[in-house]
Formats: sequence, C-alpha cells, structure tokens
Amino acid sequence: MSEGHTVIKASQRPDGTWRKEIRVRQGYVPQDEVPKYESAGKKYVRETKSMGQVGGKYVDEPKKKSTPKKETKAPANPPSNNPKKTTAPKKKADIAQVTAQMNAFTIEEPDL
Repeated sequence: MSEGHTVIKASQRPDGTWRKEIRVRQGYVPQDEVPKYESAGKKYVRETKSMGQVGGKYVDEPKKKSTPKKETKAPANPPSNNPKKTTAPKKKADIAQVTAQMNAFTIEEPDL
C-alpha cells in the first residue's frame, strides 16, 4: 500500500450483498459519519438554552401550589352562528360619550 492512503474494509449491505474494499486518502471521513451541519443561529440557541433563562432568578424557593379551578357550566342556550341574527344597537349616549373622550385626547411630542 502506498503512503497517504487507507483502506475501508469490505462490508455487507442490509440486503446481503457485499461492498468492495475501497482505498481512500488519509483523513477521509465517510459521508455517513460526517456530522450534520448546524448553522451559527442554531448553535447560539442551543448554547443559550443550556445557560437558562436570561435575567431569571435562580432562587431555591418551593413552588406554590395552584388552586383548583372552578368548573364553569355551559350556557343553557349556546349562541348560534346565525348570520341573520342582529345584535342590539348601541345606545347613542355611549357613542356620544366615547366621541367626547376621543376629542379630548391629545398627543404631544416629548421635550428632549
């Protein structure tokens, strides 16, 4: 065998046939053994996950027990999805009140 080459031994495929032995250059890594590419963003996310929550408190406090939630009963007559059904018209007093509040609202630029 010449310098700078190695031999990958013959191996058997899952279907029972045999692969020939292959002569490859020194340092060759078979495609199946090459690690999967990981982008810089994925590496950053993986590393920051292992550090924990940023700005979080690391205090050994016992967790509070949650209170049991009360079950709510379904309404006797659930609302229908009938498009012909109309809602009650809004009162003119409510509309006038909201309009007056919006007219009184002002936006000012901050003084820097």
